[in-house]
Amino acid sequence: MSEMENTVKKLQLSIESNVLLNDSYSLLDYIEIANEIKIPIIIVNGITIEEKNKLITESKNSKFEFVSLTNIYESVLDTSYDLEQTILSFKNYLINMDSNQHIIVSRKNVSSSSIEEIKKNLAKIRFHHELVCVYSNAKNILKWVATDRRVDFISVDLHKNASLIDSALCSLIKQSGKLLEISLSTLLTSKDDKDFSQILRNGKKLMKLLKQNHVPFTFSMSPISPLHLRNGSQMRYLGELLGISYNKSKNSVFEYQFSKLVSNVIKIHDSSIFDGVKEVQ
Repeated sequence: MSEMENTVKKLQLSIESNVLLNDSYSLLDYIEIANEIKIPIIIVNGITIEEKNKLITESKNSKFEFVSLTNIYESVLDTSYDLEQTILSFKNYLINMDSNQHIIVSRKNVSSSSIEEIKKNLAKIRFHHELVCVYSNAKNILKWVATDRRVDFISVDLHKNASLIDSALCSLIKQSGKLLEISLSTLLTSKDDKDFSQILRNGKKLMKLLKQNHVPFTFSMSPISPLHLRNGSQMRYLGELLGISYNKSKNSVFEYQFSKLVSNVIKIHDSSIFDGVKEVQ
């Protein structure tokens, strides 16, 4: 691959972090569209790591080949000795990956009106999923979640719970290294002009707060249909509707999520003892 082609692929690095499979659409339906608009990483909500690995095995004789981040990590295990170097190795793999290959990631969304119930769920699911996200309409739950190390993302719906995010919660999120995941799907599915205007107001207010407090956030489409998928560049243009300029949202459509993913893969892997230390055979 030429240097120019590599540069183009770097600019196209994208993740869709919250695909929910149902009776209407299969993973292959999403991959077909993702392949067309250059989204190499699809994060599937509700499947375990074991179920993800089964999908990867079954894809070997299909049109598209699914790839596991764990397998990529094992291929660079002897040459990457810190997180930054490992992330760079993953990116190099991604940039040079065949066009018909897609990385599949396991994710679990947790939602409850009870902190105790969320605690029980997190204890059961953490090491069965590469990413864990919590959604809630209660501020006290969001504040507790922001301090729990088992949670990666806090999900924000611009239509429902964006008003719960305040400066105090921003401070907790920033201190604990969490990511706020902002779903842009409501920009495509609002029921009328009044609803759309309210979503825009909520989004602009939230974005202003996050910028003032320097809180890292990610964009997701959380698609209810494969046709709602958008690549990183397209999500950045949607972000402009919320007051975030295109040049200020690059990290929010790839870098933050990708770094979190790689870090979690290392932690889950058998060779990882704790951050920065690996078992040597």
